[in-house]
Amino acid sequence: MVYKFLWLILSLFIFQSCTPARRIVIDNRTGVEAQVAWGLQAERGPSVSPYRPFTNPEVDTLYTQLDAEGRGKKSGLMFGEGRWDVNELDRLTSRLVFIEVRGADSSYFRVSGRDTIRQLLEDGLRVPARREIRITVE
Repeated sequence: MVYKFLWLILSLFIFQSCTPARRIVIDNRTGVEAQVAWGLQAERGPSVSPYRPFTNPEVDTLYTQLDAEGRGKKSGLMFGEGRWDVNELDRLTSRLVFIEVRGADSSYFRVSGRDTIRQLLEDGLRVPARREIRITVE
């Protein structure tokens, strides 16, 4: 009886889904520290507090820091699990307002507009299995 129970628990772990996460990875090859800002349309609805701690109530901004070298020169964001398909890219680009990179050397790069952002993401999707979008900042 104990062996049947252990076999059941073991088989649950073995046959559990191990679907990898959908990610966007940004690789900093500029040689200086950089900050990436992701501008997302703010969600609306009864469950969203009107007292948002953001300066622009229309856009929420998520910041990621990229080091000049070492492990911190890459930063990744997770967007659920599975593969990047047309529907997932549409959902993401419908909420992204801009992607902005500011370097410590005062360099600046900004991508805005749904079509431009979509093209940037599709260009980075050339990774096998469509699990990861890679953006290289040079």
